Amino acid sequence: MGGGGFGVQTGHLTRNDREPYPETTERENPQQNQVAYDHLLGPAPRAADVDDCLERANAQYMNKGSQFMRDGRGYSCQYAQIYFQRLMMQKRVLRERAAVRWPGVPVVNILELKGGEDCCVIGTIFKDMKLKPSIMNEYSSDPVTAPAVAGAKLTDPSDTVVMEDEGARMTLSSTDGSHDDLYGIVTGVIAAVRGKDNDGVFEVEEVLFPGMAPQAPLPQRDDDMYVAILSGLGMGKERGEAEAPLQLQLASDYLVGMLGSRRDQEAAARVARVVVAGGLLGDSRSLGILGSRAAPRSKSPGIGPVKDMDLWLTQLAAGVPVDVMPGAADPATASLPQQPMHRCLLPGSAAFPTVTRATNPHAFEVGGVSFLGSSGQTVEDIYRFTPCEDRVDIMAATLRWRHLSPTSPDTLPTFPFSDRDPFVIQETPHCYFAGNQPEFATRVVTGEDGQQVRLVCVPRFCETGEVVLVNLRNLECRCLHFDSRLMRDD
Repeated sequence: MGGGGFGVQTGHLTRNDREPYPETTERENPQQNQVAYDHLLGPAPRAADVDDCLERANAQYMNKGSQFMRDGRGYSCQYAQIYFQRLMMQKRVLRERAAVRWPGVPVVNILELKGGEDCCVIGTIFKDMKLKPSIMNEYSSDPVTAPAVAGAKLTDPSDTVVMEDEGARMTLSSTDGSHDDLYGIVTGVIAAVRGKDNDGVFEVEEVLFPGMAPQAPLPQRDDDMYVAILSGLGMGKERGEAEAPLQLQLASDYLVGMLGSRRDQEAAARVARVVVAGGLLGDSRSLGILGSRAAPRSKSPGIGPVKDMDLWLTQLAAGVPVDVMPGAADPATASLPQQPMHRCLLPGSAAFPTVTRATNPHAFEVGGVSFLGSSGQTVEDIYRFTPCEDRVDIMAATLRWRHLSPTSPDTLPTFPFSDRDPFVIQETPHCYFAGNQPEFATRVVTGEDGQQVRLVCVPRFCETGEVVLVNLRNLECRCLHFDSRLMRDD
């Protein structure tokens, strides 16, 4: 059959004009046998398939983290200013609460104390800790001792608690009723204490904290819509098993709707936003060679994880909006609040309008539901300086203290703000999360004025393969587990 073949015209598969149609009844209406083709991708979807496509859940988004932006500030001012601003921002609230809790008890400054007089003092807590390291940087740079120093408990029964206000400081001693509240707090917390002065030592009978900030009502919804939160991707981190890249691919494929059954895809379509709460890279020390004069070949191990990070975020951003927060080992500012990662590190994903390069901590709103969270440094630092073992309890305590990071700048690097303390919680969120935690944990806590907050400890994905889903309708929380192994050991 000379000169035969197929020609593509206007997206349809037709026979070449030089070959006649066979003598059949179909010749009278050849359009019935024509198959629609896409010019590049092969067969185009049928009309029935197009009607059956799933639509991604869409919710109004608002980035509310402007207070965490640096605005070009340097290190010229003293850190005393941020403590002063913290005290001034919370002192009024504590005065009002103290008047309600302890009517008739005077609120005085430390310099106005009189021996044996029942009174209330408001100030900043400082814990004098025997085991508190004074030179952390020397050891944290050592890869052998860094894990032991980072995860060690530094509390001791000999620790003493001191309160300081604008004019002086005093040592606090606890009674049976105030011991847990007094020694369970950390340096930097603003509190009100009631008691009596006894020869220069203030005997505390009761401790009062600012309590949860006001909270907007939870919007009413009839349908389920989710925000997915994951952290600790650990790209470039050495592992005993080679399953982590596949786990990440499974997670991204599921979230964009390219994995699983029809039921799984319908569930994935209800995910309105994905939040990556830091820990994208497993180790940032290899990035130090990128700015050196080393040979290009020696720089490739350092830039490889960054390229993988950008590629993975690009695949994810093609199908769902993504918020990217920096973490402790990510290429961003080390001091809190960490600023968004530079777009030159994410040349592919940063071009997508669906990608938000966020700060750490990060505050945002999805569909009227407010979220507030960090990449985990704040919770981890408090964990070391308090006897509390439950990280969810630590998160609940920061809400009562009305402060995200009280140990900043004492033991956690922080920018020296002079006009405000960005970590003071002005509005209680509906969902409060912390990334890069050892395991998944969640709880709902209720404030004195009826505030309800969903607390979420987001585990490290590279260790657990877990992604957390928060339902915007009722704040219910569940965990998705991705495992690339064909057979489990158990």
